[in-house]
Parts: sequence; C-alpha cells; structure tokens
Amino acid sequence: MELRYYLGLLRRWWWLLLLAIVVFAGPAYYLTSLQPNEYRASTTIFVNQTAAAGQVTYSDALLNQQLVKTYSRMAEQQVVLEEVTQKLPIPYTASELAAMVSAQPIRDTQLFEVSVTGRNPIMITDIANVTAETFIEQQRANLPGEQSSALSVAQPALEPSTPIAPNPGRNAILAGILGLLLAGGLVMLLEYLDDTIKTPENLQATTGLATLGGVPRLAGKQSNGGLLLNDAMRARSSAGEAYRVVRTNLEFASIDHEVKSILVTSSSAGEGKSTTAANLAIVQAQAGKQVILVDADLRKPALHRMLGISNRQGLTSALMSESVDLNGTLQPSSVPGLRVMTSGPIPPNPAELLGATRFSDLLQHLESMADLVIIDSPPTSAVTDPIVLSSRVDGVLMVVDSGRTRSGTVQQTVGSLAKSGTPLLGGVLNKMTKRSGEYYYYYTYGYGQDGSDGDSGGTTTPQPRGAMAPLARWQGLLDRLTPRG
Repeated sequence: MELRYYLGLLRRWWWLLLLAIVVFAGPAYYLTSLQPNEYRASTTIFVNQTAAAGQVTYSDALLNQQLVKTYSRMAEQQVVLEEVTQKLPIPYTASELAAMVSAQPIRDTQLFEVSVTGRNPIMITDIANVTAETFIEQQRANLPGEQSSALSVAQPALEPSTPIAPNPGRNAILAGILGLLLAGGLVMLLEYLDDTIKTPENLQATTGLATLGGVPRLAGKQSNGGLLLNDAMRARSSAGEAYRVVRTNLEFASIDHEVKSILVTSSSAGEGKSTTAANLAIVQAQAGKQVILVDADLRKPALHRMLGISNRQGLTSALMSESVDLNGTLQPSSVPGLRVMTSGPIPPNPAELLGATRFSDLLQHLESMADLVIIDSPPTSAVTDPIVLSSRVDGVLMVVDSGRTRSGTVQQTVGSLAKSGTPLLGGVLNKMTKRSGEYYYYYTYGYGQDGSDGDSGGTTTPQPRGAMAPLARWQGLLDRLTPRG
C-alpha cells in the first residue's frame, strides 16, 4: 500500500517535481557560471627538528607533528603577511592578504601547506612561494644553530591551470536537490490538505464502503452525453467493461439478500449518478435481465435526454394516477429488456410525492414486472429525496467523483443513508483519469488508447486491477464452471 501510494504521488506530481528542479537548478547554473574563476596555489613546508644531529627518534616525530600545527598557525600571522606585501608588488594590504592565505597541517605527517586563493593564478603562485620563504626566514632567525634548518620548502607552489571555483554543475545539482525537497514537501502538504476520494482505499477508510468498480472518464467517441449505447458497449470499450465489472460485483455484494430495486445516488451534483444508473441498467439488460430504469430526480431529470425519449409522461404521471395502469409512463428503449420511466412533469412537491404510500405501491408493482428496478435520484446534499427513497428500495449504490468528492461529504451522505436501514451495496468511483494515479482501472488486454477493442477474435474479458480484482477472479471461475450451450 505504501509503495503504491508513493508511486501514485510520483505519477501525479512528477511535473511539479521536475519543474522545481528546473526552476532551482537552471538559475543556479547560470548565476554561478557568471562568476569569475578562482584558483588556489599551495606551497608545502617540511618540519624536521631533532634533539641530536643525525638521529631521529619517536619523540622527535611526535614533536615535529606538534610543531607542524604550531607553525601552520604562525604562517598566517600578520607579521609574515606584512613583509610579503613589501616584497611583492601586489595590490593588497596585509589584512586583505589574510583573507586569501591559509595554512593547514597535512595529517599524520611533518608537512603543512601554505595556500593562497585568488583570481590571478600567476600572482597567487608568487604569493604562496614568497609567504613560505618569508615565514621560514623569520623562523630561522629565532632557531639556534643547527635547528635553523628545521624548516624547508618540500614543494614550491606551481601555477594552477584548473579553477577551484565556481562549480556550476555542483551548484546546479545542489540547487536541484533543494528544489526537489521543497517540491516534495509541498506535494505532501497538498496531499495532506486534499481530503477528496481518489482510491478504493480512501473510500473504504472513509466510509467503510467497498468499491464495486472504477469507471474512466468518457471522452471522444466513447462519450454520448455520458451514456454508453449498444454499439459502444458491443465494442468492449474500457468504459463498457468497467460497467460490466460493476454489474458483476453488484451481484456479489447482494448475495446475502435478494435485491429487486436499487437506488443510485451521490453526495453532490455532477458526480455522474444518472450516467451510472443508465449504463448499469444497460449492462444489466444486456446480461438477459428485464430491467426498469426510473428517473426519480423530480427536480433536474436527465435520463430522458440521455436516452432520447419523451418526458411528457413518467413517474409523476403514474403517482398522480388513481389506477396502476402504466400505459404511456413506461417506455421501451433501444436496448432489449430495458424499459424506462422518465420523471414526467416536474411537480412543486417532489419530496411529498416520493414519500407517499402511492410510490411504495408503484415500486412494488414495477418490481413484479422486472428482474431489477434501478432508480436515479437527486444528490443527497441538495435535498432529502434520496433519504426518503432509500427506505423504499432493497439497496443503495453510491457514485463518487474520483478526485473531486470530499471525504467529509461522503461520510455525511453515508451516515444519512444508513439511518434508513437499507443496505449500502457499495460505491462506484466515477470519472477516473490517467491522473487519478496508481488506482486507475485500466483494462489493458486487447484495448487501445481510445478504449476500442484491439482484438477482434476471442471473447476474453480483461481482468481489472486494484480492489476489484478478487471479485473479477471469482467471475472468471464461475464462467469456467458454467456449461456453455
């Protein structure tokens, strides 16, 4: 889970991470490359002070190593640098020269280096050599007899050919790493503040609902007002296969009790509940069931426009009629086995009509006429109609807009629906895109980028990935065990 989560973040936010690297590394490289080159020249001084001439003891070696530390500090002193400024025609004072000269002992040796950093390689070479010579001359004057030769130049400074600074590549890498860290922190902050439902795990953790399927966003040839008609469904597009998986998983979700009527709802408008209800009705009818699709959204009905049928008569007409005669209110569709009851004329009191006993009687009558009744309803956050309807049906299906619906809104909706006592069958993650990340349900077997079937031979159903996979495997097992005529 953790690895998939972070891989999903990387797939969603790679552009921001790359942008941060470019924004930080680019200017760092450019500004560094504008700086003048700096060079370093170093003179190595050897310290060899002994207690007796011609004899070097272990104590002498330890003494010399201690003297190396002392002499390296003395070589930077003002008295040495002032004499250097007098010997060389350089445009620096002793104080300015102190910022350029440094002396460091070479670890575990009797050597130390006098280094000079500057922009003129010839000048700093002369300064390094003269500084070493001046320091040695001053110390010889203070050393008695044979000890005056204890200091000597082991390696004079050579004119440097390669600058030590600036280093545009190194600075660009460091700036890029800084930008990457900042962008990574921003991504984690945005993900922490983003409480929208994106994955089956999000939905499960937020509401306890199982995800029955993930439906990709319809576009191009697959889109017809969000509705998949016969030709698109026969083409075995990825979206069509997604609804088939929802159909199969819905059967497993309702295996404990018979479900004759299903309410399809969502937390807010625009999440695709009407599209889901219509497409679910289509795939159920294509599976050989007699299905009745009812538009119970008496405020903003949409099914009649999707299916291209008249809305002169419908649910409100049947509810206002004193008889159970559904003549004219129940219309056939272009899908065999699917009949549709549109909303009919919009009434002034939708909640009262749906809460009346007449609706319960009508629903029972419709259930006796079909294998399954699918009811489209308004969103729960807008009106109380879905809460009223949920107590009349055998199960409720939640539609969640992936990456848009907030978890708090879904929690509130599920809590309200649970009060009716009607089982919540599960949720459908709708409008998933490639940017939805690691949990996007692609059906890669035999499909092209446009969702069209790339394999004209055979009828193998592609297996989805993610939370739906176990149920899909059960479906494959049942297919193998079922005799084929």
